[in-house]
Amino acid sequence: MAPNEAMNPTPPPASAPTTRGARLRTTAKALFVPSKSIEEHLAGTGIRTDIVTLASARKQLSTNGMTISTAGGTVKHLIGAIFELSLTPALGATHSESLRAIAIILNEVEQTIDTNNIIDKLSALLGGPVATLDEKVDTLATLADTHAAALEEAATKVSKQLEESILGLGEVVGSSFQPTNIHKPQNTHGNSGSDGPRSYAAAAKKGVPAPLTKLLSRSEAQSRQILIDRRSFQATNELKDLTEVQLVAKAELALELMSKAGTKLPENTSVLSARKLPHGGILYELNAPGSAEWISIPANRSNFLNHFGTDIVIKDRAFHLLLENVPISFDPNSQITLAEVERKGGLSQDDIVKARYIKPITRRNPRQRTAHVALTLKSKTSANQIIRFGISIEGKKVYGRKLLPEPSRCLKCQAFDSGHIAANCPQEHDTCGTCGADHRTASCAVDIQDLYHCANCETDGHASWSRDCPVFIAKGQRRRSKNEEARYKYFPTEDPLTWDTIEGESSNHDTDFSPPQYLHQEINTEWKTVHHRRHPIQNYDQQEPAPRPPTGTQTRLTDRWPNHQTRTHPNPQTATSPRIQQASQRWSSPPSSITSTPDYHTAMLSDSNENLPGWN
Repeated sequence: MAPNEAMNPTPPPASAPTTRGARLRTTAKALFVPSKSIEEHLAGTGIRTDIVTLASARKQLSTNGMTISTAGGTVKHLIGAIFELSLTPALGATHSESLRAIAIILNEVEQTIDTNNIIDKLSALLGGPVATLDEKVDTLATLADTHAAALEEAATKVSKQLEESILGLGEVVGSSFQPTNIHKPQNTHGNSGSDGPRSYAAAAKKGVPAPLTKLLSRSEAQSRQILIDRRSFQATNELKDLTEVQLVAKAELALELMSKAGTKLPENTSVLSARKLPHGGILYELNAPGSAEWISIPANRSNFLNHFGTDIVIKDRAFHLLLENVPISFDPNSQITLAEVERKGGLSQDDIVKARYIKPITRRNPRQRTAHVALTLKSKTSANQIIRFGISIEGKKVYGRKLLPEPSRCLKCQAFDSGHIAANCPQEHDTCGTCGADHRTASCAVDIQDLYHCANCETDGHASWSRDCPVFIAKGQRRRSKNEEARYKYFPTEDPLTWDTIEGESSNHDTDFSPPQYLHQEINTEWKTVHHRRHPIQNYDQQEPAPRPPTGTQTRLTDRWPNHQTRTHPNPQTATSPRIQQASQRWSSPPSSITSTPDYHTAMLSDSNENLPGWN
């Protein structure tokens, strides 16, 4: 055994690391334990050194040209010294890299220490002001809460005062704008509320005119009604033989079946009464407007009718308007167009029941660009909105007015308000509505207005269908005088704004009706113009023919308005009407005494007037 082997009992490792990578993969160990002193680290290493104090360390560095400040070495100086030492050529690669690594770590530690020192100093400087600022913020928050509560209380008080002022103003306005020709009774009940009348009794207490009070009461009753009728006149009327008690029981049974099927009815919904109408419909009255509105909802309506009977429909109450000067591009038969009108006009869905042109399209002038439209709505509120604000149709703002009731006319005998229609007219022959002869109006060949003859007022110059007919005007005024609602611009509701009367309409029912003065004639000293060839009606009320016995309900055709398309001029030689032949003979051989007059037509009529009784 070699001597060296005997002195070293521990055998060397099988293979020592020969490369730098192999050396780096050896197990790492701590170079310095903070709990031990430098002397303790050096003890046991076999290394003898005199550098164990700060002075010896400075001396060693100075000897090698590395001077550290006497006031105390900073970390930056030590980092620089270590980097400089790592560049010493005598050191191996391992020691050089280790020294540089230590220098980098010390640099990071130094930056961390500087940052912490800065934070500590800033905290010391700002600690007091920040605390003071926090206190002030808390104080401001407390003040803000206090002021917010005060502002909220003040706003509530101002809002309450404003509401009271508005109510007082409404009361003053309501009492100031009463019709001047109606005496307002004294309010003896001490009720000075500002709301509008909600019932007949409330309206009476408010001093509303008696006719309007009755109208509002009737409107309130109508809001509780529903009309049930046959789906068509050809369907069998299964309700005509039932009594009112049975009809009410039938409706109550339908509601009960709906409830048992799971449909939730409005609270305390009940049917009060049933009234049988002449045409076969049944007018039901419910206990509350909300109940009638609930049944009018499409889903509830269908459910109710399924339990009520077959071939039965619920008809909506209609409110008719006349829209003036509507662009002819408007299609009244298009549901999409009607829905667009509802959307732009702010109306509810399906508020518009139907729309139609007053004059048939075939009778339009080729250059006509607008036409009048009859609009039917199911809501009184929507109708009043259109009357007041108008509505946009085809990009144009149009305005409407109530379509007032007018006299109905039999298309066979041409009589107004006769109580029958052409299908059951008692007259044997037809009376022409244009010339008054005994033939149908559609087959009349007269297109000269001077040859028109009215079968109602027995006057030449206009036809029976003319809206300028004195009898038509008188009948219309008489009918409107009996209809209180026709006196108002709007459909009256509880809103006082809808109580405006139509200009020129009186609201005094005690005023006697007087027919219009339409028999005035213009008299000239040289020529006498005669517009009537028959004896005029001197007293309309006395000479009105006795009414015929009613045989049915009048149904007006929707398109029978006095707008006739131009017809070809009749041939007097082939015309069958005696009136046309007579007029032809007169025109072909005028009297010799007037052939030289400046106005041949006027002179001809003046000459013919000599044989007519009742004319001067």
